[in-house]
This record gives sequence, C-alpha cells and structure tokens, in this order.
Amino acid sequence: MKASTATMEKSPYMIVNAHLKNWEGILQRAHAFIAYGLLLNFRQELRSARWAAVLQAALTHDHGWREWDEAGLDADGHPSNFTDSPSALAQRLAQRSVELASYQCPEGAILVARHMEELYQNRPEPDLLKVIEGIQQWRFQQMKRVNWTSTDVESDYEYVYWADSASLTLCVQDPEFVAHLPLRLHDTEYTMKEVGEVWTMTPWPYESPKLDLGVDLYDFPSVLTTDSELCEVIQSGAKRRKTWLLGSGEGRFSFSD
Repeated sequence: MKASTATMEKSPYMIVNAHLKNWEGILQRAHAFIAYGLLLNFRQELRSARWAAVLQAALTHDHGWREWDEAGLDADGHPSNFTDSPSALAQRLAQRSVELASYQCPEGAILVARHMEELYQNRPEPDLLKVIEGIQQWRFQQMKRVNWTSTDVESDYEYVYWADSASLTLCVQDPEFVAHLPLRLHDTEYTMKEVGEVWTMTPWPYESPKLDLGVDLYDFPSVLTTDSELCEVIQSGAKRRKTWLLGSGEGRFSFSD
C-alpha cells in the first residue's frame, strides 16, 4: 500500500499504534481478517461472479508474514517499520504469500500475486524486482490455466485493494497515513469517518444496516531491549479485543437501533 508514513509508529510484521505508555500491535493477518470482513456482507449486486476467490484473497493476502520468528526492533527499541522491509525479507514475504494462497484457490492466488506486484513493483532493488517479475509471469500462466482475462483480474483485484485500504483506515491511528489510502472501487469513491465511538462509510455497500468488526491485539512496552522480547509478547497469548462499529454515513438509521 503506497502512503506517507511520516508519523505512523509501526513494525515490520504488524500495525503498531503508539500510545503514551505502550504500543498497540495488530498483526498483519488480523488486519487481513478485517479486510475480509469488510467484503463479506457486500450487497449481492455489488459482488463479483468470483466472489469466493475475492474473499479468499482478501483473507490471505498477508499470510506471508511470520511474526513469531522474524520480528525485529529498530535502534531505538521500537518495532521496525513494515513499509521499509529489506529486500530479502520482502522477497520471502511476496513468494510465501502467493505460495500459501495457491494451496487453496488458483483464482485467489492470482489476486494475491497481483497484490504483491502492487506492493513492490516500484521498489528500486533489482533482486526484489526480479522476484516480482517472476510472480507476475506465474500469474499470467495461471490466468491462462483458469481462462481468466486481465480485465477479470483487475476488476476483482479492485475489491482486494479497496478492502486492504479500508481495513488500514480502521487499524492505523495516523491521520497522515490514512489520508493517502485509496478508497475507490469500480469508479465509486468511498469515505470513512470516525464519529465518536463509531465509524461511518459513504456510500453504504452492505446488506445489513450495521457492521461489527473485531480483532485481537497486543500491548507492547514503550521500549524493548531485544527482538526476543517482542516475540515473547506475541507468543504469550496475552491479547486484548479491539472492535469497530460501522454504519451508513447517509443518515438512514441510528446507531442506537
């Protein structure tokens, strides 16, 4: 996802929001689950004919992350910036994400491959670009195998990209970062706003009048001394639930209903 990251506190394997006394961490795959939830109850007329593949791609697009054995700290004892992952790590993440998706659904894996291309195609490292080129060639081969055109892929990938952006809008507590997230889907611009303890979305694409979403998150000390401390917090199972309530921004109902 291309966006300014000037003020966001983050890690290479999770979204980390800085608070006064601690850091709040949301794992990449938890963020992906929110992306999946944001698509799951779309109105029937808005769905693709390949909706199961779209949902699978949204759910698994970050499955290449492995927080428990790759987490790291920066020089200040803070979780490192996931948007600045080294080339070697980005290569492993991209390849692993596509491989794991391919074990479930070829169409979903095609969309995950398309997402890896979107994420890394503008990076300058030759080795990483070679890997992304290989992923793209693999995608083209799979598209022929399942008789899927480039128009099909781009249309369905828009759902995944939109859901990824909408999930980050909820998960990242950094207005500058969020302001650069694209929320355009098939020529329709969406807006999301936090209103008190709830969020609104306009236009409203769902069957139900409200949408409840939630994930587990981790609380990290403000400063850590070793990489293993970060891993220990994740492996400890000490999680806290975070939820969001979404409703239409078009004034069609009350959140108190």
